Amino acid sequence: MLDALSKAQRYQGRADECRRLAEIGNSSDIRNHYRRMAEYYTAFAEVEEAKGRRGSYLSLTSAQTALHS
Repeated sequence: MLDALSKAQRYQGRADECRRLAEIGNSSDIRNHYRRMAEYYTAFAEVEEAKGRRGSYLSLTSAQTALHS
């Protein structure tokens, strides 16, 4: 469980960095790319947090499902 929470923190840090890069990107394509990456990292973090809270393993497909809802 601790490993899942550690992964969640790393994913959230990457999402934060992508959001920062999206703010300073030179073009709308670059900004949109980093925003989308931030969304994926946030979804991955949510899956890992759920693993840590419940102690059960969810597939990364859950993250993809969350992005398409």
